[in-house]
Amino acid sequence: MKKVIVFGGGTGLSCLLSGLKQFPIDVTTVITVSDNGSSTGILKKELDIPAVGDVGKVLISMANVDEDFVQLLRYRFSKDGSLYNHPVRNIMLAALIDLKGSLSEATAYMSRLLNIKGTVLPLTEEKVELVGKNGRQEYFGQVAVSHNAGKIRKLDYDHSIHISEAVIEKIGEADLIIFSSGSLYTSILPHLLAPAVRKALENAKAPILYVCNIVTQPGETDGMRVYVCQSCGGEIVCDENTAATKCPYCDNPVVMIGQFKGELKPDYVIPFKLDKKAAKEGLKRHFKGKTLLPKVFSTENLGLKAIRP
Repeated sequence: MKKVIVFGGGTGLSCLLSGLKQFPIDVTTVITVSDNGSSTGILKKELDIPAVGDVGKVLISMANVDEDFVQLLRYRFSKDGSLYNHPVRNIMLAALIDLKGSLSEATAYMSRLLNIKGTVLPLTEEKVELVGKNGRQEYFGQVAVSHNAGKIRKLDYDHSIHISEAVIEKIGEADLIIFSSGSLYTSILPHLLAPAVRKALENAKAPILYVCNIVTQPGETDGMRVYVCQSCGGEIVCDENTAATKCPYCDNPVVMIGQFKGELKPDYVIPFKLDKKAAKEGLKRHFKGKTLLPKVFSTENLGLKAIRP
């Protein structure tokens, strides 16, 4: 059975996984845990735990249980009080962290409870925050980063984080590595801020697929363009003030395939929701080794030279 590892967070990742689970592949999902908004932010602050919100969304998207149980986990308390706006899944994960001792163990237990075929891993066990910087100005936390993404020139964590050994092992074992659609600054790039993840990706033998957003996310991808190299398949995300002419990875010409404004529909965005047969053919095509995102993620690639931010 082919092994696929998917990096992401939030709604974009959940949508991708709801399609991937339909196929006979071994899926490992790695989820960012730096969210600090809404219910997740409250639990994170009050209980001193990692962010559980995106983990909960992913677990539901991969669940193989009756719909009533899924709806129970999705239920969000609407009456005023201490439970206001908290979804049941977040409360359960917070309780399981206390009972099992870690977010990974809590996630593993929930995976068994939901009959999930595959593996769900948090990027780190630590309580962590994103920090965006622009000179002396700092934007602390995922919410602030998302609202000010256009101003940010450097993205980092508030401290060095330890990456689970299981994540590194799964990267090495993978037949395909996918970066899902989703918030560029707060769901995708946080994975690449960890040196251990970048090193593992550099050494990985599997092709790397980036499923690009098809529309602009206000505040995060305004004015950005996407270029693809017709030779190596490397993809470059640039801001509106940058025009890419040559691939920074193989030095061959690149072609702009669109902007994040709705017209971007490259054939490698696998349409799981639309056509199961086309999706299966898409997976076969990519397993032949075409690389749509460069294998080497250097510090420069995470700067303002080729891939923003």
